[in-house]
Amino acid sequence: MLERLGYHPLGFSSNKDAEAWLEEDTPEAAIVDDPCDRELEGLFGVLKARNVDLIALDGPPPQPSKA
Repeated sequence: MLERLGYHPLGFSSNKDAEAWLEEDTPEAAIVDDPCDRELEGLFGVLKARNVDLIALDGPPPQPSKA
């Protein structure tokens, strides 16, 4: 869906990989699936300093409806 809206989403398997990518680039926005993870504090600091919009997903993923 993000591609259809003109975005080029990237995913990282670790905070270290995301921080390495941030050394050379800056995203328009970032989606984080666990905003309470203390290991993300450094990553959040970099994103905040660069005024990157942050979308934090919290809670379990939605479940399919039972019709």
